[in-house]
Amino acid sequence: MEHLRVPLVVVLGHEKCGAVTAALAPEKPTGNLGRLISDIDTGESTGTDDDALSSAVRHNARTQADRMTSRSALLKMRREEEKVKFVTGIYHLDNGKVEWLAE
Repeated sequence: MEHLRVPLVVVLGHEKCGAVTAALAPEKPTGNLGRLISDIDTGESTGTDDDALSSAVRHNARTQADRMTSRSALLKMRREEEKVKFVTGIYHLDNGKVEWLAE
């Protein structure tokens, strides 16, 4: 990242995400899959209906973008210096369009 001087980081969730669905489910997977699912942040969403899933996917995309900055001093510094911008979006599987989320 540092040598590439990347000016834009895109964090893209997608509708009907199986991983986020698993994170919303009452019973969580075990093992490596369970560990990966535990990193998903579904926010206040509960249940697995379409509205809950959509809200959780959006929340998780924003959270993951924030986590990248909080876990990397370099990204935090470059973001504060406005040398890198983070944007989040949701990819719609049915039509191939990306819905960009407000910051």
